Amino acid sequence: MKLTDIEKREYDRYFSYYNFSKEFTNKTFLITGSKGVVGQAIIKWLLNYNQLYNTNINIIASTRNTDEIPIYINNNDNIEYCQFEKEIEYCKNKKIDYIVHCATPTDREA
Repeated sequence: MKLTDIEKREYDRYFSYYNFSKEFTNKTFLITGSKGVVGQAIIKWLLNYNQLYNTNINIIASTRNTDEIPIYINNNDNIEYCQFEKEIEYCKNKKIDYIVHCATPTDREA
């Protein structure tokens, strides 16, 4: 995963205060709105935590366009993408430990 220097510094500072390894080891997160500001921040945070502490966090990122992979994602990151509004079908045979709902309406008429 690619981070800016500011992101790296802030994550390192935060992780020095808090340890989530017990709660997050071998857990799967479903993140809706994965390409929005909040969704991306949470995914970066989880991927960085996973990389630093080897917690085997898995992420299922819900998005409208599964073909566009963000530039900060590397091939070895534990992340897969599913189609927005098809999460139930996609995850029916998966154990989801945490759901983080970050999706918001982007249509001005909504």
